[in-house]
Amino acid sequence: MNKKRTFWLPLVSALLVLLLISGGLAFVTYFFPVKQQQPELITGLVIILGLGVLLVLLFILAAGFSSLDIADKSQAMGLPEGSIRAIIALFLIVVWIVMSVYLFSSVGGSSSNSDAVKLAQQLFTTLSTLVVAVASFYFGSRSAASAHRASAPSTATSKPVIRRVNPTSSVLGEAKQDLPLTIEGMNFQSPKEVRLIQGSEVMDGTVISTSETRIQCKFTILPNQKPGKWDLIIVNGDGGQDRLDEAFELQVPPPQQAPPPQQASPALPGISG
Repeated sequence: MNKKRTFWLPLVSALLVLLLISGGLAFVTYFFPVKQQQPELITGLVIILGLGVLLVLLFILAAGFSSLDIADKSQAMGLPEGSIRAIIALFLIVVWIVMSVYLFSSVGGSSSNSDAVKLAQQLFTTLSTLVVAVASFYFGSRSAASAHRASAPSTATSKPVIRRVNPTSSVLGEAKQDLPLTIEGMNFQSPKEVRLIQGSEVMDGTVISTSETRIQCKFTILPNQKPGKWDLIIVNGDGGQDRLDEAFELQVPPPQQAPPPQQASPALPGISG
């Protein structure tokens, strides 16, 4: 989707929501005039307007995240994890605040033993319990998720990368020889295996020293070792490995040329036995 379209879509949606809410409020107040003796209707309109403002702010926030290219596509509306739950908690807090103001203003002049005061107390207690329960669920679920991620064992393995080998070839000798080999790359973490492989043939190397970018090792080359190109494999301590095809070549020594045969010197003329 185009970035401009992604930016404007939530913003236009927010404006449409605001227009619908404003239009609804204007329609109700025009055709059903709110009187001073109708506080219930005013309370409902204030709650609707407050929730509408929160929705508009939510859409604008989503548009801002999208325009900055920091939206999380795996979450709702591209917002950080837990944003929707936080908005729901804010919705309930707005309802609780508006209803609390309405209840306290309605029973302000009543006696302490009236049924209105008892009903107001019951409603206030119920709304307060609901707000506390939702807030506890929001923060508790985040804490539980964080604890689970912290306690869960990491299953990701390292990814070593082999870039070059020095030397790249060696000549087979008549006797056993130790070949030092330098391997350069990245993400080498306590390599436990360094091998040269050609088909079913395997040569295990001995690691001498290692760092994150370099490995010093040696291979024992036997006289009857199979010549040709060998693949190099490195296995890190956590199981991560990399392979470089045809990284090393064992060459057959060139055949020794036999010395040319000596020619007999010609007999001198006039000399007889």
